[in-house]
Formats: sequence, C-alpha cells, structure tokens
Amino acid sequence: MAEGGLPKAIFDRLYTESRPNFAPAYYGKLRITARFDYGSTYGHLGGFRYQIVISAIQPQVELVPWSPQSTTTK
Repeated sequence: MAEGGLPKAIFDRLYTESRPNFAPAYYGKLRITARFDYGSTYGHLGGFRYQIVISAIQPQVELVPWSPQSTTTK
C-alpha cells in the first residue's frame, strides 16, 4: 500500500456500484487513524485545501458494518 491509499484487503471489501459511461463507484464506512493536512493545495490540479493521509507504515483502517441505502422508490 502506498502512502495515502487504503489497504487492498479493505478496498476489496467495499461496495461497488457499476455506472454506465463512468468508472465504478466504491462505498463503505471506515474508521481510520490518519494525518489531516491543510494549509496548501492537494489533489488533482490542486483543487482541494485539505487531505487525509493514511500512514503506509502502520495503517489503522477498519471497515465498519454498514449497508448502503436502496435507491429504489416504492
């Protein structure tokens, strides 16, 4: 796992939603211990003022039980 990413074992257990003409969306509820950075620009084209970095040295990421809400209407 590179710094900033989720461990593969956690990522593989996220809910996946296929979307026509788009990359899949991944959903889950996580409990993490991480570093919160601010004061600069981060992400694609510097579009974010904050970032959360999960340490690659000792990641503390836990998948919390959760079920996505249904998008169907009755």
